[in-house]
Amino acid sequence: MECQLRTRFFDLFKKRKILKRIRNYQIKEISRIAVIYYIPKTNTEKYNNWSDGFTSAVKLLDDEFNVTWINLADQKPTATDLNAFDFLIVKSCWNWIVDRYIRSLECLNTPRGIMISCSKKSIQREWMFFYDILWYETNWYKEYIAAHPYVYHAFGINSEVFHNRNLDKIYDVVSIGALTAYKRHNEILKIPGQNKLVIGNKNEKDSQQIIDELEKESVNVLDYVSQEKLSIILNQTKLVYIPAEVDGGGERAVLEARKCGAEVLVQKDNPKLEELLKGEVWDQFYYSNQLKKGIFDIQNKLS
Repeated sequence: MECQLRTRFFDLFKKRKILKRIRNYQIKEISRIAVIYYIPKTNTEKYNNWSDGFTSAVKLLDDEFNVTWINLADQKPTATDLNAFDFLIVKSCWNWIVDRYIRSLECLNTPRGIMISCSKKSIQREWMFFYDILWYETNWYKEYIAAHPYVYHAFGINSEVFHNRNLDKIYDVVSIGALTAYKRHNEILKIPGQNKLVIGNKNEKDSQQIIDELEKESVNVLDYVSQEKLSIILNQTKLVYIPAEVDGGGERAVLEARKCGAEVLVQKDNPKLEELLKGEVWDQFYYSNQLKKGIFDIQNKLS
C-alpha cells in the first residue's frame, strides 16, 4: 500500500510538472515539426524507400504544418537545432536509439511527443514523463502508460497500397517481420502448407541462423521488400501467420494482411495481436487525425 501511494504521489507530481512545462514553453503556435527516427543504412530498401502507415500519416500533416524528417543515422541534431522547431515527433521504442538520444540532450526546450513503436511494458516513469504526448499503437498497451495526462491512440496502414486486389493465391503461408528470435519465424514450420515464405530484414545479429533453419525446411526467405510488392504478396497468400512474441511487433502486418483479404493467424499468447484480428482496420487518415489531435491539444495549452 505504501509503495502504491508513493507511485500515485510521483505520478501526480509528474503530471503537474508536465502542465507547468507546457505553460512555460516560449512557443505559442505549432508550425514547424521535426520527425526524428532511425533507419540504419544497412537496411537499404527501408533506408531509401521508407513508406508505411506512419509516413503516410505524417505526410498528411503537410497540409497544416511544415514537417522536417531527421534520420539519426544521417545526423545528430543538437538541442539548439531542435529548439528551432515548434514540436518534435519522436518515432521510437522506449530506451531505444532515438528515445535515448533525445532524452540525453540538455537544454531541450521544445514540446515533444513520442510515437511508441513497441510494446515494452517495463517503462521507467522518467522516460514517460519526459514527453508531453504519448501516442500508442494498440488498446492493449494503454494501461501501461495510463499515468500520463496526454495519451492518444494513433495507428494505421497505408490503404492506398494495401487493399484487396483479388489475385490468385500462390502462397500457402507467409510470415512477416525482422529475421530475429522474438519474431518466432521458426513456428511457421508447424503450420500446414507447401509454399511458405518469410519476409523480413536479414541484418539482425541472429538472422543467418534463422534463415538457415527455415531454408533447410524449404521455406523461402526474402529481405525487406517495398510496400507495393508486399501488398501483392499478401493478396496472393492464403494465410498470413504472425507468430511474434507480445513484445515483438507485428501490429501493422496484421492490419495490412486483413486489408488485403488474407486470413490471419497469431499466437494465443499474444493478446495485443489477437485484439487486431477483429474490428476496424485503421488507415493513414485516422492515424494522421490522431497525431493532430494530440498536437492541437498541446497547442491549446500553449496559447
